[in-house]
Amino acid sequence: MVVSGCQAVDGDPPAHGCPGNVRVVAMLRYDLVDVFTSRPFAGNQLAVVYGAEGLGSTQLQALAQEFALAETTFPIKPSAADRAAGADYAVRIFTASTELPFAGHPTIGTAWSLTRHGYLDAGRRVQSCRAGLVPVEIPTDVSEPLELSAAPVDLAPVPDELAGRAAESIGIAADALAGPAFVAGCGLDFLYLSVEPTALASATPRVRPMAELGLAVDTPQPIGIDAFAVSPTESGLEIASRVFVPSPTMPEDPATGSAAVGLGVALVAGRHAAADGWTRYLISQGVEMGRPSTLFGRVRAEGGLAVECRVAGQVVAIGSGEVAVPPA
Repeated sequence: MVVSGCQAVDGDPPAHGCPGNVRVVAMLRYDLVDVFTSRPFAGNQLAVVYGAEGLGSTQLQALAQEFALAETTFPIKPSAADRAAGADYAVRIFTASTELPFAGHPTIGTAWSLTRHGYLDAGRRVQSCRAGLVPVEIPTDVSEPLELSAAPVDLAPVPDELAGRAAESIGIAADALAGPAFVAGCGLDFLYLSVEPTALASATPRVRPMAELGLAVDTPQPIGIDAFAVSPTESGLEIASRVFVPSPTMPEDPATGSAAVGLGVALVAGRHAAADGWTRYLISQGVEMGRPSTLFGRVRAEGGLAVECRVAGQVVAIGSGEVAVPPA
């Protein structure tokens, strides 16, 4: 979806037409949405930019840097191989500094936006991204939550001494830990710290690479820390969560879908969730940031190990517009 417009060389462009002192530039349409929320100006922000099939990675990175949000996505046509594997569409996901293989709120926000514009139909649809194929359940009523599915990839216990060091790195005392810690993930790994409910409020986002913690685990280095407190209920688990990443611009994330699906793996490993069958969990995140978010998670376990993780959330539109194509 590429449109053209006038860009002034000297002064503002006229209301109609493009005279000699302005040049025609290609423009891309975009949407701004909030994900994992039922109301505007909450949840996690996302820019979805259309028509980027012909752009290179450097151009996509420049656009993501211009938006300066947690993530910007670029839905594109899937390759022939992806189509043969069942993909309905493909997406590239960028932070302001790098491309990600997978992320939760960009997956849900992009599927919602494509459905809203008529590019996708409701039902089970499959996204292709660098991490592989990700199924997404799209409801007929787009005001209802969309749900993505992810398979557990990594799980490793974290020694108590390292877990304490990780907790103290975000301002939580080591004696506030409420259970074993794990590195786990379904495409992106996080360090999961089960903490006492009263400890979450004292957590402090700090810009510090995870590698500095010296985590000796048999998984990729986690990209962030998920500190969570669990409260069992009759219908499942209620979880308060805060997610921290080593970013100078956004050290705390208001809603993290990739951490939410990986949390299912840690909940089973830490015996918060059932060893067999499904466990539902409701995550509240972003409260301390003034951007409250709600994530609906569920995990299926067999023999004490997670085998399927899902997370769902609502999406609301915030705005739309056009952005210039960066130079190649």
